[in-house]
Order: sequence, then structure tokens, then C-alpha cells
Amino acid sequence: ARSDRTARWGGTVAGTYCLVYAIAGAVIGTAAKVMYPNLASADAAFATIVKDELPVGVRGLVLAAALAAVMSTSSGALIACATVANNDIWSR
Repeated sequence: ARSDRTARWGGTVAGTYCLVYAIAGAVIGTAAKVMYPNLASADAAFATIVKDELPVGVRGLVLAAALAAVMSTSSGALIACATVANNDIWSR
């Protein structure tokens, strides 16, 4: 970071983001448990909430956001693997 202040600010923002993300996941999971007590699998909670509770247009937006997150994570993992392979295998 450019300064201690910038580092603290970045840490605070990142921590807040993680906290909001965790709370959102907990709220969705709790809502699914209350609304669908006989849900067969906890892994299906988010998909069930999206399918049953959101309007069609918002469902598409949520699906697109989920796919974008998967693609972004996959891209980062592939770049990391390629970097490790390049630095540890081919450069020797």
C-alpha cells in the first residue's frame, strides 16, 4: 500500500465486504430453513429460494451473476496454475 492509512482503509473495506457477504449467506440459509423445512439438501437452499421467490427477470440476473462468479474464480485458478507451472517446471 502507498501508506499505512491506505492499508488500514483497504483492510477495513475488505473486512466489511466479507462480513456483509457472510451475513447475506446466513440470511438466505435461515430463510430457506424456515420457508422450506423439508428441503432435502442444504446445498439446494439458494437455488430453491431463487427459483420459488424471485421474479423471472431477477432470476436471470442472479443466474448470470452466479455464472460470472464461477468464471472469475475459474479464471483466477487457471492463471495461478499456469504461473506455478511456468515458474516451477518450464523455467528450470
